[in-house]
Amino acid sequence: MVLAGTEVLQAQGKALVERGLEITSASTTANLKCIEDLTGQMSAVTHQAEALLHEQVAVLQDLPNDPMGASQRLMANYVEGSRKSLELGTKALTSWAGLMNETWIRAGKLGQEAGQAYVACAAKLQEISQARAKA
Repeated sequence: MVLAGTEVLQAQGKALVERGLEITSASTTANLKCIEDLTGQMSAVTHQAEALLHEQVAVLQDLPNDPMGASQRLMANYVEGSRKSLELGTKALTSWAGLMNETWIRAGKLGQEAGQAYVACAAKLQEISQARAKA
Protein backbone atom coordinates (compact mmCIF):
# COMPACT_ATOMS: atom_id res chain seq x y z
CA MET A 1 0.00 0.00 0.00
CA VAL A 2 2.77 2.45 0.91
CA LEU A 3 4.67 1.61 -2.28
CA ALA A 4 1.57 2.15 -4.44
CA GLY A 5 0.84 5.44 -2.70
CA THR A 6 4.42 6.60 -3.16
CA GLU A 7 4.27 5.74 -6.86
CA VAL A 8 1.07 7.76 -7.26
CA LEU A 9 2.61 10.75 -5.46
CA GLN A 10 5.82 10.54 -7.51
CA ALA A 11 3.92 10.35 -10.79
CA GLN A 12 1.76 13.30 -9.79
CA GLY A 13 4.75 15.34 -8.63
CA LYS A 14 6.60 14.60 -11.85
CA ALA A 15 3.61 15.64 -13.96
CA LEU A 16 3.23 18.91 -12.05
CA VAL A 17 6.93 19.74 -12.37
CA GLU A 18 6.89 18.99 -16.10
CA ARG A 19 3.80 21.16 -16.62
CA GLY A 20 5.39 23.94 -14.58
CA LEU A 21 8.50 23.77 -16.75
CA GLU A 22 6.38 23.91 -19.92
CA ILE A 23 4.59 27.02 -18.69
CA THR A 24 7.84 28.62 -17.53
CA SER A 25 9.39 27.95 -20.92
CA ALA A 26 6.41 29.46 -22.71
CA SER A 27 6.54 32.53 -20.45
CA THR A 28 10.26 32.94 -21.01
CA THR A 29 9.79 32.72 -24.77
CA ALA A 30 7.04 35.35 -24.62
CA ASN A 31 9.23 37.59 -22.43
CA LEU A 32 12.14 37.34 -24.87
CA LYS A 33 9.87 38.15 -27.82
CA CYS A 34 8.49 41.19 -26.01
CA ILE A 35 12.00 42.39 -25.17
CA GLU A 36 13.05 41.89 -28.80
CA ASP A 37 10.04 43.89 -30.02
CA LEU A 38 10.70 46.70 -27.55
CA THR A 39 14.38 46.77 -28.49
CA GLY A 40 13.44 47.12 -32.16
CA GLN A 41 11.00 49.90 -31.34
CA MET A 42 13.62 51.71 -29.25
CA SER A 43 16.12 51.45 -32.10
CA ALA A 44 13.61 52.90 -34.56
CA VAL A 45 12.78 55.74 -32.18
CA THR A 46 16.47 56.47 -31.66
CA HIS A 47 16.92 56.83 -35.42
CA GLN A 48 13.81 59.02 -35.64
CA ALA A 49 15.07 61.19 -32.79
CA GLU A 50 18.44 61.56 -34.50
CA ALA A 51 16.75 62.60 -37.76
CA LEU A 52 14.56 65.06 -35.85
CA LEU A 53 17.62 66.53 -34.13
CA HIS A 54 19.33 67.10 -37.48
CA GLU A 55 16.16 68.74 -38.77
CA GLN A 56 15.97 70.97 -35.69
CA VAL A 57 19.58 72.06 -36.23
CA ALA A 58 18.76 72.97 -39.84
CA VAL A 59 15.69 74.92 -38.71
CA LEU A 60 17.72 76.78 -36.08
CA GLN A 61 20.30 77.71 -38.71
CA ASP A 62 17.46 79.16 -40.79
CA LEU A 63 16.13 81.16 -37.82
CA PRO A 64 17.91 84.45 -38.70
CA ASN A 65 16.56 84.36 -42.27
CA ASP A 66 12.95 83.38 -41.44
CA PRO A 67 12.17 83.78 -37.74
CA MET A 68 8.42 83.16 -38.07
CA GLY A 69 8.70 80.13 -40.36
CA ALA A 70 11.52 78.64 -38.29
CA SER A 71 9.51 79.06 -35.08
CA GLN A 72 6.52 77.34 -36.66
CA ARG A 73 8.66 74.46 -37.91
CA LEU A 74 10.28 74.12 -34.47
CA MET A 75 6.84 73.91 -32.85
CA ALA A 76 5.61 71.42 -35.45
CA ASN A 77 8.69 69.27 -34.91
CA TYR A 78 8.20 69.44 -31.15
CA VAL A 79 4.57 68.32 -31.49
CA GLU A 80 5.52 65.48 -33.89
CA GLY A 81 8.33 64.32 -31.60
CA SER A 82 5.97 64.31 -28.63
CA ARG A 83 3.37 62.35 -30.60
CA LYS A 84 5.94 59.73 -31.60
CA SER A 85 7.15 59.44 -28.00
CA LEU A 86 3.61 58.91 -26.75
CA GLU A 87 3.01 56.35 -29.48
CA LEU A 88 6.10 54.40 -28.43
CA GLY A 89 5.09 54.57 -24.78
CA THR A 90 1.63 53.29 -25.65
CA LYS A 91 3.05 50.40 -27.67
CA ALA A 92 5.48 49.49 -24.90
CA LEU A 93 2.79 49.63 -22.22
CA THR A 94 0.39 47.60 -24.37
CA SER A 95 3.07 44.96 -24.99
CA TRP A 96 3.92 44.78 -21.29
CA ALA A 97 0.26 44.59 -20.25
CA GLY A 98 -0.37 41.80 -22.76
CA LEU A 99 2.65 39.92 -21.48
CA MET A 100 1.52 40.26 -17.87
CA ASN A 101 -1.97 39.12 -18.81
CA GLU A 102 -0.58 36.03 -20.55
CA THR A 103 1.62 35.30 -17.54
CA TRP A 104 -1.33 35.54 -15.13
CA ILE A 105 -3.43 33.32 -17.38
CA ARG A 106 -0.66 30.71 -17.46
CA ALA A 107 -0.20 30.91 -13.69
CA GLY A 108 -3.95 30.55 -13.15
CA LYS A 109 -4.07 27.59 -15.48
CA LEU A 110 -1.16 25.97 -13.65
CA GLY A 111 -2.88 26.55 -10.31
CA GLN A 112 -6.11 25.07 -11.62
CA GLU A 113 -4.27 22.05 -13.02
CA ALA A 114 -2.43 21.60 -9.72
CA GLY A 115 -5.73 21.66 -7.84
CA GLN A 116 -7.26 19.12 -10.17
CA ALA A 117 -4.15 16.96 -9.92
CA TYR A 118 -4.31 17.14 -6.11
CA VAL A 119 -7.93 16.00 -6.13
CA ALA A 120 -7.13 13.18 -8.57
CA CYS A 121 -4.12 12.13 -6.51
CA ALA A 122 -6.13 12.15 -3.28
CA ALA A 123 -8.81 10.01 -4.97
CA LYS A 124 -6.18 7.50 -6.12
CA LEU A 125 -4.69 7.33 -2.65
CA GLN A 126 -8.15 6.79 -1.20
CA GLU A 127 -8.78 3.99 -3.70
CA ILE A 128 -5.50 2.34 -2.71
CA SER A 129 -6.37 2.69 0.95
CA GLN A 130 -9.87 1.21 0.46
CA ALA A 131 -8.51 -1.64 -1.66
CA ARG A 132 -6.00 -2.43 1.06
CA ALA A 133 -8.73 -2.33 3.73
CA LYS A 134 -10.86 -4.80 1.77
CA ALA A 135 -7.94 -7.20 1.27
